Amino acid sequence: MAKHKANKITAPLLLFIVIGAGNLFAQKRVIDSLYKIITPGLHDSVKVKLYCELSKTYSYTYSIKADTLYNGIVVAKLAKEYALKSDKKYYAAEALFHAGNICFRLNKPDNALEFFLEAVNYANEIKSDKLLARIYNNAGMVHQNYSKNYKKSREYFLKALAINQKLGNKKLIGGNLGNISMTYNNSPKMDLDSALYYSLKCYEVLCESGDTSRIAMAAGNLAEAYIDMFKYDKAFEYIQISKFFHQKLDERSGVAYNNHRLGKLYCKTKKYNEAEPLLILSYEYGKNRKDYILQQSSAETLSDLYKKINKLDKALFFQNEYYVLKDTISNQEKLNKIDELESDYTIKNIERENEMREKVSALKHEEENQRKMIIIWFGTAMLAVTVIFSFFIYNRFRLTQKQKMIIENQKKEVEIKNEIIEEKQKALIDSINYAKRIQDSLLPKEKYIERIMKKNK
Repeated sequence: MAKHKANKITAPLLLFIVIGAGNLFAQKRVIDSLYKIITPGLHDSVKVKLYCELSKTYSYTYSIKADTLYNGIVVAKLAKEYALKSDKKYYAAEALFHAGNICFRLNKPDNALEFFLEAVNYANEIKSDKLLARIYNNAGMVHQNYSKNYKKSREYFLKALAINQKLGNKKLIGGNLGNISMTYNNSPKMDLDSALYYSLKCYEVLCESGDTSRIAMAAGNLAEAYIDMFKYDKAFEYIQISKFFHQKLDERSGVAYNNHRLGKLYCKTKKYNEAEPLLILSYEYGKNRKDYILQQSSAETLSDLYKKINKLDKALFFQNEYYVLKDTISNQEKLNKIDELESDYTIKNIERENEMREKVSALKHEEENQRKMIIIWFGTAMLAVTVIFSFFIYNRFRLTQKQKMIIENQKKEVEIKNEIIEEKQKALIDSINYAKRIQDSLLPKEKYIERIMKKNK
């Protein structure tokens, strides 16, 4: 059983429930454009969306090199920081989810789990079931692929399954069922019945969804389950289904894995002539594409095949190839460890650089704000002086007008008094003249008096 398990290759089924991004150049343009848009003057609520979109682009663009991918973690942390400042916890949860995905790709399982668990807290707080299901699924993949804690990974897959069943997303339900099947299949204590049960449920659900790519992967994993249970007729049936869909979709990797499965199946049923060309094809594909796992497993199966048909020189060649590839994989794992240590150092440097860049941007922004404030204060002061001066002039104008009105009123009063005096004077003169006329009419005339006076003499 141990040897059988060493030969076995399980094609990865829905390692992440994600949507693939475009080619490298298109995504680089997207990343560059987003960086250009993000400026210090932007509001935090806008920044958080842009940083979150950037982290998503890093997370889902598989053509980005590792040394560039570290920027995605820094960007995700910035997205979380601005999300919490703006009280947008959904974006904080999503940014942490993308940071976890990036760490998963960088072979940093502990960091990935740390980000995922923090994302779970925010997703629970805002009751985002869709995001929770994605986080649980990917946390399960970390436990399955790195710590080999299949019980823990199954717990996460079951949580994701329960949520996706409530949401009714058949593609995601199928993915969760397939992942649960793998936990039973890959566990040291293989539970083949449970593995087969969940593989069948996965296949049925994905057939209902109509997603041919995932149907092909589910059929391949179902074939593996039947091989483990020595039900070769069923295994052959599902290998053919899987291979048919992979060929239809021009998914060469899937075709190569099915060639290996079929070759291995023919070896078990002692159909060595049919097995040999299929295993050679899977070996060559693995060699050309640097898929060392497929190449190593194909080499091991070919070595066993040639031993059984007594072609010992070829058996020895592929046995040597198997050990060389085993060392290559081991060395690759060591290099990954070294890369992991270097990545820690790189991330810290990037974080320091980004922190300095943020500080410089903040200082420039502060200087700009101070300059604007000086202009505003100067303008305000000038406006205040203008208002005060205008108020003073207005008061002077009002006082002058008031004084002018007083003088005008006094002038009018004098004129009225003069008119009254003139009228009274005229009336007095008229009265005197009238009295004189009466007197003149009553008294004798001067000539008469003079005659009388002369006579009396």
